[in-house]
Amino acid sequence: MMKNILRIQKWMHKMDMHILPLSVLRSFVKSLLPFLEAYFSSLIISMIVDNRLDSGTLYFYLLCMVGSYIVKELLVVITTYFIDIRSEKIMLKMDKEVHLKALHLDYETLENPESLQMIQRAKEAQNAMGGVDVWFNYTSSYLENIFMVIFSLAVVTDLLLKVQTFTDMSFISILTSWIGSILIIVSIVVNLAVQAKMNAMSNSAQMELTNINIIFNRQYNYLDKIISRDYDFGKVIRLYNMQDMLKEKLEEKFQNSSKGYTRIFKKTGKILGTSLFLAAILNLVLYLVVLARAFAKLFPVGQIVLYVQSLLKLSDGLGGVGIYHSALITQCECFQTYLEFLELDSMQQLGSIHIEKRSDHEYQIEFENVSFHYPGSEEYALKNVNYTFDLHKKLAVVGPNGAGKTTFIKLLCRLYEPSEGIIKLNGIPINKYSFTEYIKILSVVFQDFQLFAFPLAHNVASSKLYEEDRVISTLTKVDIIERISQMKDGLDTYLYKHNHEGVEVSGGEAQKIAIARALYKDGSYVVLDEPTAALDPISEYEIYKNFDDMVKDKTSIYISHRMSSCRFCDHILVFDQGSIIEEGTHDSLLDEKGKYYEMWEAQAMYYR
Repeated sequence: MMKNILRIQKWMHKMDMHILPLSVLRSFVKSLLPFLEAYFSSLIISMIVDNRLDSGTLYFYLLCMVGSYIVKELLVVITTYFIDIRSEKIMLKMDKEVHLKALHLDYETLENPESLQMIQRAKEAQNAMGGVDVWFNYTSSYLENIFMVIFSLAVVTDLLLKVQTFTDMSFISILTSWIGSILIIVSIVVNLAVQAKMNAMSNSAQMELTNINIIFNRQYNYLDKIISRDYDFGKVIRLYNMQDMLKEKLEEKFQNSSKGYTRIFKKTGKILGTSLFLAAILNLVLYLVVLARAFAKLFPVGQIVLYVQSLLKLSDGLGGVGIYHSALITQCECFQTYLEFLELDSMQQLGSIHIEKRSDHEYQIEFENVSFHYPGSEEYALKNVNYTFDLHKKLAVVGPNGAGKTTFIKLLCRLYEPSEGIIKLNGIPINKYSFTEYIKILSVVFQDFQLFAFPLAHNVASSKLYEEDRVISTLTKVDIIERISQMKDGLDTYLYKHNHEGVEVSGGEAQKIAIARALYKDGSYVVLDEPTAALDPISEYEIYKNFDDMVKDKTSIYISHRMSSCRFCDHILVFDQGSIIEEGTHDSLLDEKGKYYEMWEAQAMYYR
């Protein structure tokens, strides 16, 4: 456990090399001052009791007390100020690191529900139990209590040695002998044991509370999004009168959360009450021993303040070490999740071979006995797929829902690694190539494509830097340039109303922009997954009619449920249950009267 704490501290130090030294300085100053105050107070009291008043010495002691207090307060305020600022900067860095890691994770990892939960927990770790600033407050308190124990032991050891010979069974005699010293040690040990047990119970309850918060925040954030932050849900909510249902779900989340909070607060209240009661009894023993020894004149009366203060600080310090050690361990569990997320491996980053840039687009891709099943599933989505793409040709991939068409394309795009078999580019396994360079040869539009609430030109170019003529050219090819010309800011118009002056685009318009993005990228392979699903028949016809000019000498792949798209293609693959069951031209497959013929006939009425 200590190893984990040190690991987190080392990582925090790497994030900001000054924050830990500042925490140590603050802890040292805060722990030392009470002993200085107690020491000078004991000297002043002893002067008064012994009638040894000396105004010069008295003023000196008072000046030392006040001066040490002022220095301590100034140092604490200054160090706290810088610790808080640096903690906030670390929080921002953590948030940035989570997003950067998520951006560069393998799609396979990102799509995994366990990874999504880890991302959520990594984000929660930044705020769980107060986040980084509380971590350093705990660290400072932990160190402060360690220093307090060290300073206390130096004074308490002196007290334990101030004993007199055991003469009788009187109360004073017992407390002033070595038996009294043993009572002090036993009281401190018992108090420490009780505190440790109570701390363990309290931290268990605190961790339970943190888990409740994580679950509640995740569920509440989703409801908050669909109710007040994502206006796309607004139409459905109102047209289907879902207000009452959502209100009930909100109430349900709050009630479940409230019950959990109440249960835990009752538990921690009992723990705190028990702890305080036992501490009061044990402290009473310490007071009696010190007073008995002062009465027996084993030390000057003024030192009562110093010894009592040191005994209390020793007891508190030992308990505090346990409290903050446990608290840091509890927070470690939160930060461990964060670090584990940052340490997730990315298979995409393993390849290093560069891809030669070719203007002739001669990139040969082939599947060799490729099989694949999704993580957590034993059922194959693809089974023994073998295919070599014909360069500069148009390929149609068809089949019923769940046949494996989109999985076939995801493997081609290296979004997943094959479970079995190998995919090659120009004879070399694609995972040997740099992922960044490999995807440059692919221009893909998936059925569930996404546009961003960024300027239109940035969406098309996938970058803030773009060639205006190329953007206009691709938008013209997909027959949407007239709509763009009507927008207030033209290519600089923001899409969607996530921005104040964004414009809404229809599903068909969005799909055309997505196709324009793929054309702008100028990949050697153009992959369109249901490219015309949101287009009307006339727009669909125009897209396919002009596609020869759009893709030119590139290799193009179309996944579609609309069999009409197949007539524009040179070759057709028919998938069913994860395998290629038929392949050929449109006419040859119709002559076979197999699965393709069956699908064509089912839609033929729409083409006649």
